[in-house]
Amino acid sequence: MILNNYEAIMKIESEYSNQKLTLGDIFDLHKVITKYTLDDESEAGRFRKKDEEINVVENSTGIVYYKTPDISFVEKEMDKFIEFINDEDGSFIHPVIKAIMIHFWIAHLHPFVDGNGRMARLLFYWYLFKHELKIFAYLPISLVIKENQKDYSMAYVYSEQDDEDLTYFIDYNIRKIKQAIKDFEIYLEKLKKEAKNQERKMKELEIEYKLNYRQIELLEYLSKNEINKMTLKVYVENNKISKATGLKDLKTLKENGWILGEKSGRNIYYFITPEGNKII
Repeated sequence: MILNNYEAIMKIESEYSNQKLTLGDIFDLHKVITKYTLDDESEAGRFRKKDEEINVVENSTGIVYYKTPDISFVEKEMDKFIEFINDEDGSFIHPVIKAIMIHFWIAHLHPFVDGNGRMARLLFYWYLFKHELKIFAYLPISLVIKENQKDYSMAYVYSEQDDEDLTYFIDYNIRKIKQAIKDFEIYLEKLKKEAKNQERKMKELEIEYKLNYRQIELLEYLSKNEINKMTLKVYVENNKISKATGLKDLKTLKENGWILGEKSGRNIYYFITPEGNKII
């Protein structure tokens, strides 16, 4: 599922972010996000059938929160939906608000047997990408929502029970987006601090042990996991250096007892020693 979502995001960014979507495109995207996740693969890329109507049920209580509309109604509404998401000539709606509306509409119609939530989120991102808001791909919105899944479900319920008033759902999503932005800013600050600490550490190692940044990064990589190993070929390719420079780097580390080489087949695999772990 995670891989499918990633591939779908890459697909909408590279292929669909600058064009209008057709129903055929939506079916194709549904196939991507449900690949290898359906009990019946024939359910991918098509509307659910008349005998495949679904109830949205609260797992712990068994309460039915939502009964999906008849598929004949869904098929007619999808024509309106396609027109809505591609219409850029009507009255102005902020892209974030419209993306939230798109999210709600697909989930409300539940046009597929499975993958409706994933499709709703994917089209939410598609519309934002189309409007140059690709920063949303980095915001942990799904993680924030997952912290309290019930509130997400209830945002649908409140809107549906109040004559489809989307105020509840829009308000909920805006609050979660703001929280995701705040969390992202905290994460960036953490990365900045880690980068500064890393830079300071590398300077100290460079001065004390006469190591260059490539050698330090190699030792850190090898120290993270005892099964991590490195070959000369990979080391050279990763650092975009000559074979002679790579050999010199590894020779210095080996002479100081910080790494050892073990031959396997035609390759020599280098791994960190206890002495090497001590300096990292």
